[in-house]
Amino acid sequence: MNIVIVGTEFGGLAASMALVHKLKRQEIQVTVISDRDYFLFRPSLVWVPFGEREIENLTVPLTTLFHQHGINFIKDRVLNISAEQKVISLLSGQKITFDYLILASGASLDFSKLRGRKRQFHSFYTEPTAVHTRRIVHNIQPGNSVVIGSSKQNPNPLPAYEFAFELHHFLQKKSIKANLSFFTAEKSIASFYPKKLQEKVQNLFTEKNISVYENCDIQKVQKHHIILSQNVTIPFEQLFVIPPYKGASFIYSSDIPHDNGLVTVRNTMQSIKWEYVYAVGDGATILSSTWMKNGHSAEQQGVISAKNVLSQLNNKQAQATFQPSLMSLMETGSDGGILAIHYKLFHLELSGLIPHQMKKIFESYYLKKVELFGEA
Repeated sequence: MNIVIVGTEFGGLAASMALVHKLKRQEIQVTVISDRDYFLFRPSLVWVPFGEREIENLTVPLTTLFHQHGINFIKDRVLNISAEQKVISLLSGQKITFDYLILASGASLDFSKLRGRKRQFHSFYTEPTAVHTRRIVHNIQPGNSVVIGSSKQNPNPLPAYEFAFELHHFLQKKSIKANLSFFTAEKSIASFYPKKLQEKVQNLFTEKNISVYENCDIQKVQKHHIILSQNVTIPFEQLFVIPPYKGASFIYSSDIPHDNGLVTVRNTMQSIKWEYVYAVGDGATILSSTWMKNGHSAEQQGVISAKNVLSQLNNKQAQATFQPSLMSLMETGSDGGILAIHYKLFHLELSGLIPHQMKKIFESYYLKKVELFGEA
């Protein structure tokens, strides 16, 4: 019996921890496959372009940890999956069979969906783009026009807001006066927040003199001009964008139903076609449901998938379901941050320096939790 998890980010790690801590039967093997042998605390990538974090400060090596907990770790790239035959083909030529599969392979940036000059787009969602963006940020000159935005089909625009506020703070500390503009495809600013916090975010943009364009998506990028819907054209010297998401490349050559590589699942996190295949985190899309894609929701979904696999192992139906909730920490530059938690009847909203400190503490806690493999 082999339970295979593809991916080592929040969802995959949460699933592997939950399974290892619950499984006692020696005949059940947990296998993790990833071309990355480390965990990355992605929420703090927004600080990398401004020199406040280095990539190595945000990672935890996993190979030894996995082996210590009896997990078979394979560092390799998945080429395709036959869910019908329960076989995973790897770049090395290996073929791995599975009884249950949890896909936590995340998503990547789909710049192909954006029209125009691709070389003018800069982003900060991945390690390479965050490091590259640091060089661009440090070249901003007084009077430059800088545009930051989040495009349609991106399920988590929050990092774009964080980047805009952190960039403003960075330039302010260097006494560089640049013209900042922010756009979002959302119908209203910070639509993922309740009304009170939406107004808070709008006020922050106003206080920082950042021009805002809502309900605007990218139509085309020309040399030093971005053309948005609503007949909006903005000049720029630097352009930072979160484009649409797409799923892992191997999904396109697999027999698993998906939408642009994002695996379509039920609220049990099971594939709509294969009950023994699960998908969690950024690489999943739930039928008739929307939620803020972040580490918190991916971790929840990883645990739910593990619970349901354990139920199936005991000849029971998968009953644990994902219930979308709001839990987010947004960095707001010199103003600290915004914390929002809406879970069932519990509601908490904070702004100022406390949320900023909480994010720093949570980063340290979570990296230690990973080092201790969930026993922190």
